[in-house]
Amino acid sequence: MPVLSKRILDDIRSRCDIVDVIGGVVRLHKAGATFKGLCPFHQEKTPSFNVNPGKQIFHCFGCGVGGDVFAFVMKREGLDFMGSVRVLAQKAGVTLEFEAGAGGPERAERERLYAIHAELAKEYHRLLLSDSRADPARRYLAGRDLGAEVIESFQIGYAPESWDFVVAWAREKNFPAEQLLAAGLVAQSEKPESKGRLYDRFRNRIMFPICDEQGRVVAFSGRILIADPKAAKYVNSPETPIFRKSNLLFALNKARPAIVESRTAVVCEGQIDVIRCHAAGFSNAVASQGTAFTDHHARIIRRFADRVVLVFDPDTAGQNAALKTSLLFTEAGLDVQVARLPDGKDPDLFIRENGRAGFEKVLAGARHALDFLVEIHSVREDVKTSSGLRRVEQAGFEMVLRMPGMVERQSLLQRLAQRLGVSPQAVRADFDAYESRERARILRPAEPEAGPDPPAAVPPPPPEEAMLLEHLAADPELMPLADAYAPPVLFLHPLCRHVLASMMTSRRAGEDWMASLTARAGRGDGLMELATAIQMAPSKAGKHEFSREDAVKALILRLWTRYLKARKSDLQRQAAVGAEVDPRFYQLTGDIKALHNWDEGLAIIEAHLDELGGQKGS
Repeated sequence: MPVLSKRILDDIRSRCDIVDVIGGVVRLHKAGATFKGLCPFHQEKTPSFNVNPGKQIFHCFGCGVGGDVFAFVMKREGLDFMGSVRVLAQKAGVTLEFEAGAGGPERAERERLYAIHAELAKEYHRLLLSDSRADPARRYLAGRDLGAEVIESFQIGYAPESWDFVVAWAREKNFPAEQLLAAGLVAQSEKPESKGRLYDRFRNRIMFPICDEQGRVVAFSGRILIADPKAAKYVNSPETPIFRKSNLLFALNKARPAIVESRTAVVCEGQIDVIRCHAAGFSNAVASQGTAFTDHHARIIRRFADRVVLVFDPDTAGQNAALKTSLLFTEAGLDVQVARLPDGKDPDLFIRENGRAGFEKVLAGARHALDFLVEIHSVREDVKTSSGLRRVEQAGFEMVLRMPGMVERQSLLQRLAQRLGVSPQAVRADFDAYESRERARILRPAEPEAGPDPPAAVPPPPPEEAMLLEHLAADPELMPLADAYAPPVLFLHPLCRHVLASMMTSRRAGEDWMASLTARAGRGDGLMELATAIQMAPSKAGKHEFSREDAVKALILRLWTRYLKARKSDLQRQAAVGAEVDPRFYQLTGDIKALHNWDEGLAIIEAHLDELGGQKGS
C-alpha cells in the first residue's frame, strides 16, 4: 500500500470535517455536544447514529459500525483505506505526496498513464463542445436525447477524423511516444511504406471515458459515427497497466454510493444503456467494459450489493448473456433477478419512450433468475417430452449447483419443482444423482479474494478491558501507566489487545491511534466498531469518588487478579490429576489477596512482570 506522510493525512482530516462529510448523506440533528441521525448502514426508525465533532468520529449504537471520516467513506463507498484517502483528498483539494520509496518506477509509470488519460479526456470533451468538426457527433447525441448535463457528467468527447491528432497533441503536451503506446492511444503501422509510424487508435468517434472506482480515466471507448460494415461499432482501449477489463465495471465510480445504499445493482449490457439509466435517476446501473461478465466482475459487485437486476436486450443473444451472467452472479452469492424488456427495446430506447415510471415497473417486475431460466429453456425445449423436461430440469440444476448456501439450494430446488410441476422429492432425487455426476465438471474453483480472509466473529469484550481502554482514550496521559503495568497477556479479547497495541505504538510515534487503526482495520472484523465505541463512551471520571488515574489503577489490578486466578486454577487442575501441588499455588493465593490496593499490589505486579521476561509494553 502506498505510504502517506502523517502530515498529509492530518491535513485531509482537518479539511474534511466529519459532520460536513456525513451530513452530506445523512440528515443530522444537534443533540448536545454531538449530532444524531438515522444510520445509513442499517434500517431504523429511531436515530442511533451519532457523530462527535470534537473527536471527529461516528458510531451507531444500533449496528455497532463506527470510525473516523476515512472509515465512513470506506464503509459508505465500499473502498479500501487508500481509496477513501483519495476521495477525501480530492474533496479537500489536497495533493497526495507519497513518501520517498513508495511505489517505485511502476507507480511512476502508472501515474503518467493516469495523467495522459485525464488530459486527453478533457481535450476530447472540449472538441465535442466547441469544435466544428464535432457537428455530426453533437447531432448524433441530440438525436439520442443525450443532453448537455449527461455529456458533462460522463465527460463525453469527440475524436476527430485524423490519423495523427493525438500524436500532434501529445507532442505539444510533451508526452513521449512511448507513453502513447503504453496507454494504447496510438498504434504502430505495419505497412512496409510506413512501418513503425504512429497513428491514432480513435478517429471520428464519440468518445466515452472509462473510469476506475476512484473516478480516474483509465481507458476510452469510441463509438462510430458513420455506418461502415468494415468498421467496428465500438473501438475500445487495449489492456494496459492501469486498465484491465475484468477488473472494471462501466460507471461504477458513479454508481457505487447508490449501490451501497440500496444493496442492489442494475446491470446492463451497454454504456449508453447505463448512461440513460443514470440520466433517468437509476444511478445504481453499471455494465461490463467491452467483454462478457466474469467471475471477477461478480465479486466486485458482491462487495457492494446483495442483489442484482439484469436488464439485457430481449433478443436471443441478450437472453444467452443473461443466462450465463446469472450463473456467475449466483455463484458469487448474489440474489439474481432478471427484468424483461419488450422485444426490440434496450434500456436506452425503452426509457426514452416510457420514461422513469415505465422502467420502474420493469425493474419491479423482475423475476428470479431461476424462473427466467426455466421460462427460456421451456420455450427452447419441448417440455411435453421426457427428454425435453429433463434438459430443462438439468439447466435448473446447473444454477442450483452454483448456489453456495445449502438453505438457498433447498429453496431453489423447491422453486424448480414448482415451476416444472413435479414433486419436490423427485427433483431432489434427480439433483442428488446429477450432482454426483456433474459436480467436478460444473463447479470451478473460486478465485480467492485479494487480501486475507476476514477474521471470525468475536464475542463482546470483557467489561474491565473495555473500561480500561475507554479511560486511556479519554486521557492519553495515562497511557504510560498501562504501558508499564498492563502487558498484552492480561487481555483475553483479541481486538482489545489490538486497540491497546495501536494506542501504545501510536503514542510512541506521535500519531493518532484511531487513524492508524482505520488504515489497518479489515472490513467486518469488528475492530473499528470497538474502537469507536471506546471513543464515544461517556466520561466515567465523574461517576467515581476518585480520579481517572485511580480508576485505571483499579482496572489494572482487576486484570492482574483475573490473570493470577487463571494460573492458580491451572495448578489446581494439575494437582487434581495426581501431580504434586506446585509451591507456586500457595504463593499465588497470597499474591491475589495482596492485589486489593495499588500500593501493595504494585510490588506483586512488578514481580510477575519479571517472570514474564520484563514484558512491560504492548
